[in-house]
Amino acid sequence: MASRAPVDQNFLSDLVERRIEVPEVEYKNFMPLAENAERAKIARHICALANYGGGWLVFGFEDDGTPTEPHAASLDAYQQDAINGIAERYLVPQPHCEAHFVRATSGRIYPVLRVPSHGTVPICSKADGPQDLKGAPQGIRKGVHYIREPGPKSVPIDSPERWQDLLRRCVLAERAGLIKSIGQLFDRPDTLPVEGSDIQGLLDRAGESWITFKEPEWPVDLASNRVIFAFRLLTEDGVAPVALPLARLEQAIRSASSAGGDLLGESGGPFDPGWGLEDRAKVALIEGHDAYALRRGSPPGTYNLPMDWYVRDDGMGVEGTGIPEDNPWVRGAVEDRGGNRVWPSGRRLAPSFQIDTIAQRIVFVARFAESFPDAVRCELAVDFRGLNGRELSEPAAGVYFSTRRSSSVDARRVPLTVGVAALTANLAEITADLIGPIFRLFDAWTIDADYVRGRLAKR
Repeated sequence: MASRAPVDQNFLSDLVERRIEVPEVEYKNFMPLAENAERAKIARHICALANYGGGWLVFGFEDDGTPTEPHAASLDAYQQDAINGIAERYLVPQPHCEAHFVRATSGRIYPVLRVPSHGTVPICSKADGPQDLKGAPQGIRKGVHYIREPGPKSVPIDSPERWQDLLRRCVLAERAGLIKSIGQLFDRPDTLPVEGSDIQGLLDRAGESWITFKEPEWPVDLASNRVIFAFRLLTEDGVAPVALPLARLEQAIRSASSAGGDLLGESGGPFDPGWGLEDRAKVALIEGHDAYALRRGSPPGTYNLPMDWYVRDDGMGVEGTGIPEDNPWVRGAVEDRGGNRVWPSGRRLAPSFQIDTIAQRIVFVARFAESFPDAVRCELAVDFRGLNGRELSEPAAGVYFSTRRSSSVDARRVPLTVGVAALTANLAEITADLIGPIFRLFDAWTIDADYVRGRLAKR
């Protein structure tokens, strides 16, 4: 779906103060939305309005324009999540609607639903409404595309004339999206300001939360040895995309985590939501947004990497972890091979580890962004702490650096903004841009896109 401009509050007032007889506006009384037949009717109108190029559903008015009496005692059934649940049940692709509650001059409040335009494909019904006594579906039929006509009314698209404008808009949306995506592939990532951007605040808050992480069995102090990765999806207008319902948010996180794991042939990935009852991510409320969150430690013998993450319904997420090179498993793998090689905790940084983990997180964001049709750009950032005194080294046998390279700087933060399409097409370049400044602290050692591609090709 295309990104949407802010709603004109005067227009919202006009919708409830005077009846507007145009196809893109549908007035309904206070329908008993607990009944499946009424929910199916709403889904049909949402489908038709979306295929018409977007429109409005206004509740609380009769066919003649007079306010419904009595006024609804509760408007909970018209909340945004409830309405989008109806669309998710009956429509594909699902339009993500916005609910507004408008106070009329009478003092009464009326729900006004903003239905977005379709995107590159038309909206179709994917389920029948409940059957009537004769076995016929009520409200909506599976496999039908609906559109608005003067009347106004929502009707099936059953003629070339009804298809014409809809298909033209789909073609234009496809062309605009393709041109925008191609343009993103040639854009270099832009460096964000060190202070003042939203993602900087996100990193700051994550750092404050991380300090409270206590893991006594971890071999180094977690508060001073950690990596934080953050991302924020944006629309063309530079605002957060339309929020996902919680059920779709969980699906999007699992799919994106799996994609990150697949990059390296692993069963788990970044922002791992877990599967067991004890370590599974839970619903959280973060800064007024629904989210999934998980804090997981590293009990003795598990060799888990301590992590603390959340992903919000508006396309923003942050993951803090310990530095993987400090994992006791890595030390054991290196030192148990024999010889005199040592791997002291808190003293090593391996380019291979950092390339793998950061590339996985970029893949996570790329897959996650697919669930937000109006997301076109993305802010990314990494924040390292605990670099002072570490040396570059690789745990693999026979791999050595010819010169001892160490860092005398303890912390560094790298924020970027990129096009969503570039996350996949330019994975190596973006990975190098994020972690290159980190490795330059080690006596100006350089990681470029070719180095990243070489590393990922070995996986």
